[in-house]
Amino acid sequence: MTEGEIRPPEVLEEIPDHASETREQLTRHELGRITLLRHGQTKYTEQYPDLTTEGQETIRRSAEQIAASLNPDNEAVAMFRSEAVRAAGTADIIKSGIGHDDEVRVRPSLNPMIQHDPEQARQVFEELLAANQAAEAQAQKTGSFPMLDKSYLTDPRFENAEIYEPRSNVEHRLFRNIEYAIRAFEVVAKHPELKRPHLIGVSHYELLGQLANRVFGLLENDAQTLKHGEPLDIRVLSTEDPEHPSVDPIELEVSFRGQTKTVLFDRKTRDIVIPK
Repeated sequence: MTEGEIRPPEVLEEIPDHASETREQLTRHELGRITLLRHGQTKYTEQYPDLTTEGQETIRRSAEQIAASLNPDNEAVAMFRSEAVRAAGTADIIKSGIGHDDEVRVRPSLNPMIQHDPEQARQVFEELLAANQAAEAQAQKTGSFPMLDKSYLTDPRFENAEIYEPRSNVEHRLFRNIEYAIRAFEVVAKHPELKRPHLIGVSHYELLGQLANRVFGLLENDAQTLKHGEPLDIRVLSTEDPEHPSVDPIELEVSFRGQTKTVLFDRKTRDIVIPK
């Protein structure tokens, strides 16, 4: 476990496996929720809040959406963000919009992709923009790069470890955080007097765009990939059977753009399995 990850206050014993047929006989209940969203539109100035006017308005709307989904009588909110200035600006708007009083905790594991060779990374960026001049003009105007977003999910250069932190490594960082969140939820579940946790995290396209695409098949359906400020809501489900407190893989109920899909989170491999 590395510094900066979402983690429980204590280390739990490994949860045992159970046969898949056992799963169908168990009653689910919610252990906790995770709401993840991409920061608002930015021009990457690194000057707080590092959001365009449109980006700030986008996040205000996101805050209204998240606030409407909260259940303060039964949920205890904790907020997290990456180290990026644009994530700080985004998190502060969310915090104000939902009336959250506690500090927003910084988690380096929510940071965007690391560029190992910034010069080559810029060259890839410029080549992708040059391939579509209309996309380049729109990107400079709005601070949004939808064509580049799709390229990130498909272009093999983003797996080149000499230039970037590989796409697969970035995805695994997110899944590590989900595992640590589940462990924290299990600790809280042992104390019925406590409210269910609801973690709200501000991160980046590289982490969250892959999750949205894998679960909802955005590229397969030719849909727009994850937009700025667009939330992914995850309900972590467990069972009420005391002999099987957490079946592995555990169920995640993911909601996005009005759709909800249940996926399985394999806690050993820290990866998701999408039932057919």
